[in-house]
Amino acid sequence: MTRDVAAESVDITANIKPTLQVLLPADNILLNLSPEYNLEAFDSQDYSITVGTNSITGYNLTLTADSTDLTRTEMGQDGTFAKIPTLAALAGGYTEDTFTVNHWGYKNTTTDANANYMPFSTNINLANTSKPTNGDQIDLNFAAKVDLEQPAGTYKLSLNFQATTNVVLGVENIIFNGNGADNPDAMTVQTIPAPGANLNANQFTRANYLFLGWNTQADGQGTTYTDQANYAVSGTDEMKTTVLYAQWAGNYLGVAPSLQEVTVEHCTNSYDGATATQTDVRDGKTYTIAKINGICTMTQNLDFELTTGMTLSPDTTNVKSTKTIATVGALSSGNTDTEARIATSSTSGYGTYYNYCAATAGEICVDSSTADATEDVCPAGWRLPTGGQNQEQYILNNSYTWQQYNSNYPREFNPVAAGSYYNGSLNGSGFYGDWWSSTANSTTYRYYLYYNTSNGLYSGHNNYRYSGRSVRCVLGS
Repeated sequence: MTRDVAAESVDITANIKPTLQVLLPADNILLNLSPEYNLEAFDSQDYSITVGTNSITGYNLTLTADSTDLTRTEMGQDGTFAKIPTLAALAGGYTEDTFTVNHWGYKNTTTDANANYMPFSTNINLANTSKPTNGDQIDLNFAAKVDLEQPAGTYKLSLNFQATTNVVLGVENIIFNGNGADNPDAMTVQTIPAPGANLNANQFTRANYLFLGWNTQADGQGTTYTDQANYAVSGTDEMKTTVLYAQWAGNYLGVAPSLQEVTVEHCTNSYDGATATQTDVRDGKTYTIAKINGICTMTQNLDFELTTGMTLSPDTTNVKSTKTIATVGALSSGNTDTEARIATSSTSGYGTYYNYCAATAGEICVDSSTADATEDVCPAGWRLPTGGQNQEQYILNNSYTWQQYNSNYPREFNPVAAGSYYNGSLNGSGFYGDWWSSTANSTTYRYYLYYNTSNGLYSGHNNYRYSGRSVRCVLGS
């Protein structure tokens, strides 16, 4: 027996920070000092420190002592811990050098095994690197030189080793996060020095999504950058790392099962240029739709045929309540504003021609009206586009200059030269096409979008309502 299990995805986020590790072999260094006249050092002890870091700037290791003098660990009769004062070079055996009598001394045998011992001081630089390292070993040797007259006992010195990552100013590492991309490893870290540089071109891809740019937050609520935008880096800031998340817009126009179920949210969340093919549940015919300049529109002529006595329901058609179309006449039999008239074309893609009474599902069927249409033959959720200046048909024409032809109209609109019915006959088929709007121009004229195969789209035409024109619906209430 098998069982289908829905696939699940898990996002794992790793926050990698620079780390620094210092290994000390022991907390104490023991020197057994048995003074002998004329020797520069009496007993010594090797001491190795291991330092590792993943910081790309490396590290710096320093040493600081709390004193340079030999200090007794046994309390004296006066309640203090006596210090043995540093002596100058003495006649009779001690030579003049930097490692004077009654001083602790050290040397870095990693850099120079034969070096002289040096007295302790503040912030002695022991080692540094400018890149990551798995583990550097720094070898030291500690010793002391004492006055022969000093009493036996225990003498103490406290040492402080400090390891720090190096500070780099004016450099920023950019980590590109695919944020749902199909190829999440497509981009590597980009290091940008001050004053800045262009971001690397996006290499992420995501099926059925359009890349919009970058944002400093995954949900897009941070700072936005376009693809290959200039990224400014301050020359005074310490090195830091910034994550830029890819921003995507999906194509949701094909998610719904039918035209009637495509919502405004589907349109809003889709990118410009998104397309789909959807079915009108009223007659099972399919149409291509697209998002053009922010408007979701049909890109094929409506081919819904009205018939006499047909009942239209708000569940499937853009009407406010259930209504019956009394009479549907033929456009070829004459002109009228008071009766719904249609004509169907035998040419593929030309669809159905409607006079304005038919286009508005019987809402505007009078001789004189300046009202804009609120009902129409579009599927429920869709409607006739607005048609005045700066309105939807104007925007669908790339907001081109009002009442002029635009040869650079959006090709996604896919205009067809279906012609139009006028005075009872079809005119201009193969040369131009018209699409009704919901907007009145005058008592008898309505705006419509006009297409001429020679000149392009013209979004300022208007003419009689009894003419038979095509319909392309847009999404929205």
